[in-house]
Amino acid sequence: MKRVLFLGIIIALSSCSPPQEEKKPAPAPSAGKEVNILHITSESHFKSRVLDSEGAFLVDFYADWCAPCRELAPIVSSLAKTYAEKATIAKVNVDEAGPIAQRYGIRSIPTVLIIKNGKEVGRYVGSRREEEYAAGLDKALE
Repeated sequence: MKRVLFLGIIIALSSCSPPQEEKKPAPAPSAGKEVNILHITSESHFKSRVLDSEGAFLVDFYADWCAPCRELAPIVSSLAKTYAEKATIAKVNVDEAGPIAQRYGIRSIPTVLIIKNGKEVGRYVGSRREEEYAAGLDKALE
């Protein structure tokens, strides 16, 4: 009985913890094959390509191990195609570019920011429907 209880506790705890360093999670669907998506890798890259640029941006803060982030990936890809000529769609991996996430107070992923001319004009925490993100982008494009 003690062995079964102990095994149950171990299984429960292991399913709640983030993946271990030696385990590489499966990449997000279509990672590396995304068309029209700017992958931000550093604070200087974010500043030069997003903050110092004019126009509307949708910035997806995500992690490869995050299931809701993987579910959001096709929506972000669809928005990149839909808004290819009007706005820039960017992604920030919080595991690789943590200082950017910290600067913007990203405490939960996925978080999507709408930025217009270097200023945040919208924030969506958690996965939302494509129409909500589109409405935010449309408003920023006005």
